Amino acid sequence: MAYTDQILSLKTKVVAQIEGLGDQDLAKKNDSAAQIALLRNIDAILGSGASGGATGFATYTNIGLTSTKASVKDSSGAIHGWTFTNFNVVPVYVKLFDLALASVTVGTTVPVKIIPIPAGSASNPAIFFVETLQSEQHLFATAIVIAAVTGIAAASSAAPATPLYVEVRFK
Repeated sequence: MAYTDQILSLKTKVVAQIEGLGDQDLAKKNDSAAQIALLRNIDAILGSGASGGATGFATYTNIGLTSTKASVKDSSGAIHGWTFTNFNVVPVYVKLFDLALASVTVGTTVPVKIIPIPAGSASNPAIFFVETLQSEQHLFATAIVIAAVTGIAAASSAAPATPLYVEVRFK
């Protein structure tokens, strides 16, 4: 179970216990009103609904990210986390663009972010993980486009020998 799901599950159980107190426990119930309000704020912080099950994040998954541009989101949004898995014996660089997919040319268009992913191997891949639940990691005004290349320079366009496995959490 993911950390976010554990928090939401605990929150749901505590709220249910407090709300389940009968009239004989009215003093306890009133003392808990502030706690309920605080626990309900977890929904807003994590972007979930009152059900406590969903985080409100969508996940873009690509099992073969290369230098071919791909759309994470076709409109404005925010990235809240990612997992990049590199099976190559050399570092790979993930480029993020804040433009519509059709406006991006990998190697020509300047990315808004270049993320280095350490070298790994087929039997021991490098995994780069970032998660930010309370605030956006990166904001995109137009769209979110992604590609992976072998060089850190903005002009790099060579595809990695082995594609990356990618998960991007966004809203």
